[in-house]
Amino acid sequence: MNSYDKVKTLQENIGHLTGRDFDAATSLLNQLDQRGLTEKQQSYLAALADRSVAPAAPAKTLEINGMSAVVELFDLAAENLKFPKTRLAFANGDPLVLSRASTRARLPGTVNVTDGGSYESGTWYGRITRDGKFEPNRRIAPDQIAAAVEILTELGADPEAVAASYGKRFGNCCFCNRDLTDARSTEVGYGPTCADHFGLAWGVK
Repeated sequence: MNSYDKVKTLQENIGHLTGRDFDAATSLLNQLDQRGLTEKQQSYLAALADRSVAPAAPAKTLEINGMSAVVELFDLAAENLKFPKTRLAFANGDPLVLSRASTRARLPGTVNVTDGGSYESGTWYGRITRDGKFEPNRRIAPDQIAAAVEILTELGADPEAVAASYGKRFGNCCFCNRDLTDARSTEVGYGPTCADHFGLAWGVK
């Protein structure tokens, strides 16, 4: 199958893709129309085309306490921010990044859970659905999913404590990623503007 056939296949079957695969396919097709693709991007598009016609297993969702609270946290932030995002981390320091799907995404308002990397090389751990369930990536090892779920559960239960812990650990706000410089923000673990956007108290934890 040549490159033209791959593009046509992806265009016809893009609705069969989910999560980061769908978002990546949409981005690549848009870029193809606007300015073309690099050789690496062409290879990635071809792989996505193959996935789009492969039999897909039904999405598996997990009932986890606190997921609805995470969705509500991002819904509130979306009232003031176009692309709200939260940067957290595993115990070993590896990033765990939450971002709200845009209104143009296949599943708008869901919360994608990734490592913050690019479509081509990043890791998609799964998504939090609008009804407060977690849909894990079946390609990720169960222990990694369990570690991600533990962090998400803590965030849903006490977002202020999780945000404060991240800020004090890394020295920057988990929401805007800016360095914490003034004394009170450093003590709290996040800044006043982000606290307002996400509906959090700006007090000492």
